[in-house]
Amino acid sequence: MLEELCSVIMPVYNSESYVTYSIRSVLEQTYRNIEFIIIDDCSRDKSQAIIEAFAKQDKRIKFIHNSTNLGCAATRNKAIAISKGKYIAFIDSDDIWSKCKLELEINEVKLRKCDLVYTSYTIIDNNNKIIKHRPVPETAPIDSLLKENSICFSSVLLKADVAKKYNMDSRYFHEDYCYLLDLLRDGIVFHGLNNCLVRYRVSDQNRSKNKIKSAKYRWKIYREYLKLNLIDSCKYFISYFFKGIKKYYV
Repeated sequence: MLEELCSVIMPVYNSESYVTYSIRSVLEQTYRNIEFIIIDDCSRDKSQAIIEAFAKQDKRIKFIHNSTNLGCAATRNKAIAISKGKYIAFIDSDDIWSKCKLELEINEVKLRKCDLVYTSYTIIDNNNKIIKHRPVPETAPIDSLLKENSICFSSVLLKADVAKKYNMDSRYFHEDYCYLLDLLRDGIVFHGLNNCLVRYRVSDQNRSKNKIKSAKYRWKIYREYLKLNLIDSCKYFISYFFKGIKKYYV
């Protein structure tokens, strides 16, 4: 039986240290019928050369180089617009997939008759050392996601006809989180697969700095993007703060 095409989207910016591992993890998937859309967003390191070398070896790779730096949101939107697959999966350029990731997720979409699948993941550091494993709930109601973003975006696979109806908003840090919230608000059916199929990389050096930045933008999302009242915003922010500490440090 012919496998349906799955589009894999990877935005890249200055990822020479890790992009090789990420690309290989996609090309080595047991699910073979993919188009691998890699868009380099004006990297200033050797990322472009690394990607070009892979593209010469595997025709499934569609390599695009942005003429100007667009940012992750606009780059992903660009890739979604040109994708041709029935399914779309996302991976960041420093994350790593298990070999059976796409196969299991596509089977799950069909079995559960859902629109989007996400999976458990393992947090790793710059040296591939495991920090901790993160299980995920089977469902992701919006109230739960407002308290904690339990979904690693590199684990997400969804139907293309759903993905193409939405755009990521570049005004907000963690635009992928806003994207998921938009889907949930419109009743898109999510399903969590409790298999650790992604290794999600975090930087020890930048983690504290990023958490401060994330906190500022999370508050902005509550108040400006979602337009929640002050009481609800405070309730969700307090939950987000303590769950964030538990996520990385406990």
